Amino acid sequence: MRYGSLILAGFWVLLPSCLLKGPAVVNEHLPPPDPRRQVLDVANFSDANWEYFGFYDGGTTFEHQYGGKGAGYYDYRFRGLDQPPSSFIVRARMSAESNTVGKPEEKSEVTLLVNGVDIGTQTVVPDDTEGQVYEWKVEDPARLQSLNLKPGEQNILRFAVKDKARFRNGICLYGAALSKDKTRDAVPITIEMPTERAR
Repeated sequence: MRYGSLILAGFWVLLPSCLLKGPAVVNEHLPPPDPRRQVLDVANFSDANWEYFGFYDGGTTFEHQYGGKGAGYYDYRFRGLDQPPSSFIVRARMSAESNTVGKPEEKSEVTLLVNGVDIGTQTVVPDDTEGQVYEWKVEDPARLQSLNLKPGEQNILRFAVKDKARFRNGICLYGAALSKDKTRDAVPITIEMPTERAR
């Protein structure tokens, strides 16, 4: 904690600097976050396992978290709702981790798991500048229940390239736009959990 100081009757009094600056200003005009639609920061993963990985925020397209060379995974925590959702949708802009654009053999098979439950695998192509948007969707009530979604930040979303995948060339997960002309195209990791009441 940082400390400031006051002089009272010749004595130095140490006080936390936050007390000297006054209370923080709260913007009451901002809408409260909607737990039914959550946007995750690609750099804020809770666990990872790759031969190498890192974060890129240069250039003019999108920042991205990358992990490459073979199989591996990124884990992200997300908040569960107080009531069961009517569907579970994940969208993410991603690519295989390849420094060469246009080599189809350098693609990756990316599996999405929710609390350890496999909800599907998609073939992700290499594109080291912008990637493409991929979507996973669960609507069947039995499958939704199998995800074991829990209230609060107890849930894990995993993007994995499995050891047994046919194509294993890592992944890039793209986040915020790095230039104004790309803002509309930015699709960070987005989780949608609509409820019956919201329809």
